[in-house]
Amino acid sequence: MEIAIHLGTLRLCLNIAKVYGDSISAIVDSMARDTLFVKRMDSAYLWNSGEFISSTYRIEMPIKYVNCTSDYEQIFSKEQISELNRILSNFKRETSVDIAIVTIDSSFTTKSNFDDIIATIHHNWTTKDENKSNGILIGLSKGLRSVRIDNGQGISEKLSNKRTKEIIDRVFIPQFRQGNFFEGTKNGLSAIRQELH
Repeated sequence: MEIAIHLGTLRLCLNIAKVYGDSISAIVDSMARDTLFVKRMDSAYLWNSGEFISSTYRIEMPIKYVNCTSDYEQIFSKEQISELNRILSNFKRETSVDIAIVTIDSSFTTKSNFDDIIATIHHNWTTKDENKSNGILIGLSKGLRSVRIDNGQGISEKLSNKRTKEIIDRVFIPQFRQGNFFEGTKNGLSAIRQELH
């Protein structure tokens, strides 16, 4: 049976490959055998709140943790990622607070689901390491024009959700609006560090 691969389908598969890496061939085989999935490919929005859904199975998160900075949207250069990783590693060594950054391509989710997917990623990364209850995940999406900072339970006494929102509005967003994602992220990290010292 021939399956017509449309541009949207190809883009979706490529983005799944970025996330799941070496298991992509098994995923594609499963999708190709799922006739209901193939029929619905053009009409269904299949990526929702961090789960890829077809008619008979679902492939769970998490998105793989690459490093302190997991840049799936590729908005940072290699040099910028190295600098962010250095800042985050130094801060963890100084304070034991574990901060990570993840960027999410707009084809992974919708703007309305962005906060949920960041919370899901943070939860999944945290459950693998009990020491991350004092962690923070900064989620960014250039394509969705979205930022979320998800605080672990151990952080909330020092950095409230209200204060986090103020940092996003005052530090991250003004730079992001000018297309300065690296500067906005770096300045945002500095503001978070000041709150936690």
